[in-house]
Amino acid sequence: MKSSSYGTTVRLGIASLLAAAALLSIGFLSAVAAKPNNKASTATCTISSVTVGSMFIISGTGFTPGASYVASVIWPSNNGSGGVPVTADASGSWSQGEYAYWTGAYTVNVNSVARHPALLATCSMMVT
Repeated sequence: MKSSSYGTTVRLGIASLLAAAALLSIGFLSAVAAKPNNKASTATCTISSVTVGSMFIISGTGFTPGASYVASVIWPSNNGSGGVPVTADASGSWSQGEYAYWTGAYTVNVNSVARHPALLATCSMMVT
């Protein structure tokens, strides 16, 4: 059988296109991965101690001024969770009130608001 130079050229052309597409996708993924996620390196959160039925205050410091975040409260004993939007003031601080409905451990995870949210801070307390 005779080998067609046209078939070889087409196969080489397709292989070149696939290789170029792979290199472009690696470059794109690297650029996306390098994009900042609104992460503040010194971000912390605290929760005031309370008893059942009382309001507790979640406070954050060291966040990017003017940026928005989600403070996710995880309630004790598999009672669920809920996200609360917060925005840092000019000093990078914010606070939000929530109620302690059950006894047990409450955890708050503060995440960036982005396509791929990043965990920036976590804090917890025990309600008795």
